[in-house]
Amino acid sequence: CYAHIAKGGVPIKYYLEGGAAEYFAQKVTDFFKDSAKKFPDDDLSEKILVWLQGESDAGTDDCYDNYIANLGLLWTKAKKLGFTKLLIIRVGYWGLKTVSGVMRAQEDYCQKTENAYMITRAMSYFKHPTLNEEGWFNVPPTEEYCDCRDSFFGFNNNHINEKGFKVIADRAVPNILRILNGEEPVLEEENIIPLM
Repeated sequence: CYAHIAKGGVPIKYYLEGGAAEYFAQKVTDFFKDSAKKFPDDDLSEKILVWLQGESDAGTDDCYDNYIANLGLLWTKAKKLGFTKLLIIRVGYWGLKTVSGVMRAQEDYCQKTENAYMITRAMSYFKHPTLNEEGWFNVPPTEEYCDCRDSFFGFNNNHINEKGFKVIADRAVPNILRILNGEEPVLEEENIIPLM
């Protein structure tokens, strides 16, 4: 079972306070109850939160400290709702190179937090039409990381397209299976210079 809960262009605090946080908690609670009713004979002990967010938190030089603290608050709330694992898809570049602070916060949080895992860095390696790649990529991204945004096909936005989502899934799914089998994820080699 899965439920999609998303809002584009919002900081992590959006999910921590106010109406959206209350809605998130209610939707999660209802989803867990509905799942238990619909699948009474299944093992529903693993409740996994897959997290892909952070671009909107990249606006300041201190975004690392703010983001890692808020990620901790989010995971504390999520565990109280019943989640057992936090799986993070590392955020990508969306116009500000300070997003590397958010990327580092996500990596560090997963390293130090029990049951929190990075499941792919792939999105961080996607090309972006406004990115000055000098000083950003250690090596130029391979073909698989190119044309993964709508803008590369003439659309007036930089959202991830079908190709991009397939690349993310191809990297994330084997790591999800590893984690559920008690193994560590196998991540892509780091390619973002500010994180090396």
